[in-house]
Amino acid sequence: MEAYTEAANKCIDSATTFLDYARLFVEAKRAYELWQKEIELSRVRKEISALKLVIPLLAEPAAACQTESLSSDSYASTSCNEPASEIRSERATSRYPRLPPTRPA
Repeated sequence: MEAYTEAANKCIDSATTFLDYARLFVEAKRAYELWQKEIELSRVRKEISALKLVIPLLAEPAAACQTESLSSDSYASTSCNEPASEIRSERATSRYPRLPPTRPA
């Protein structure tokens, strides 16, 4: 009977130790999850701050995008709806006419 009692006591001690470690694991897991949420909250706050900076720039009147630099000494007047690449291609074709296609020799 003594061997049984000793084995039961070892089992109880092991179970108690296991539950203590399980409790510590749960506390550590909660702390880690909280830390992850704080990191995510910090990231979202930075994004909000960046958006607060950018939104007024995007909401400026259309007059701000009327003039665009094409080179160091030339400017083109554009509307905000017309991409500058189209203006560049139109100006390039008006300055330099297209050459006729070449024939193979």
